[in-house]
Amino acid sequence: MIARNRKKIEIVIFCILFLVIPCSLMPQDIKVTRISDDIIILHPRQVHDLTVVREVGGTIAVVRTDSGIIVVDSFVSNQAAEMARKLIREHFPKSPFKYLICTHHHADHVRGNQCFQDACIIGHVNVEKYIMDDYNRLLKKYGHYHKKIDTLKLFLKEGKYKSVNEKKRIEEDLVFWNGTKAFFKTYKPTPPSLQISSNTTLKLGGKTFEILFFGIAHTDNDLVVLDREDRLLIMGDLLCYRKCYIMGSQSNAKNWIALLDQLIDRRDEYNYVIPGHGDAVENIDALVEQRDYLKNICDAVESAQQRHLTLDQAKKSIQLEQYKTYMMYDRLDLDIEAYWKQIEQGGILNEN
Repeated sequence: MIARNRKKIEIVIFCILFLVIPCSLMPQDIKVTRISDDIIILHPRQVHDLTVVREVGGTIAVVRTDSGIIVVDSFVSNQAAEMARKLIREHFPKSPFKYLICTHHHADHVRGNQCFQDACIIGHVNVEKYIMDDYNRLLKKYGHYHKKIDTLKLFLKEGKYKSVNEKKRIEEDLVFWNGTKAFFKTYKPTPPSLQISSNTTLKLGGKTFEILFFGIAHTDNDLVVLDREDRLLIMGDLLCYRKCYIMGSQSNAKNWIALLDQLIDRRDEYNYVIPGHGDAVENIDALVEQRDYLKNICDAVESAQQRHLTLDQAKKSIQLEQYKTYMMYDRLDLDIEAYWKQIEQGGILNEN
């Protein structure tokens, strides 16, 4: 029980840092891969290092056309996005930014939107609400940073601590709240200026981009981008390549599996697949692996419920050891719990 609670605390701390503290980002933290003359992708160099991922965000895909650049996603902070923009400029110095497409609303994909306001920002109609709710929630919870900073500084100045450890804790708290102050001074929530709710075709500079919406999957606002001429499929977090803990309260695993099947059936339309995090994949194996992972989660949870196990019993009994090499395998229980709740809330098990 103690170990389990400790893990929960660690996750809460990680989420707080991810949502609030800006990064001390360095250029070498971002890897740029050139797929062709017209395509580059940017992502954290150390994809499996959560600290680096927190500071940079998910993968950005960039496609140059004869009329300008299309960027997909924008990293997790103003600082990271500014660095991305400079790197993009190094590769495509004369092309204007025309469109920024948001694959979904999660912070590591949209916090940098403000750095691309010279482009038309495209996203699902649900994205704006989440971006603004997220900002207002953070402001309500952490917006009193001035008072916290003043209080902590006073404690240190007047020596209001009883031990070296307590002084260290106060200093750590001060670092956190100074980071929070910097976050609110640099971050401007920037929702899409062009909102869509269904499949949309975008034509620019001799290229055709299909923006596809399949319904609720990873979130209720996931978009997939298919660049037809370059045969490029950009997935966002609908493809979390070789990673556990990919579902949340908004997810629908069954629909996620169905959309992956549809895209696998369209394999002749693309050569490269861009996941939400990490390098491009040159075949559909990643989509197949993602689908199979989700299917195995679903099958295992459904079997546990049919055997009348409790959720805690299911978490202990479902191991899926074939995924031990996946990132965050130790958080497999969170995907188990997410699908368990999907069944309870939607009657998914009874419908099949």
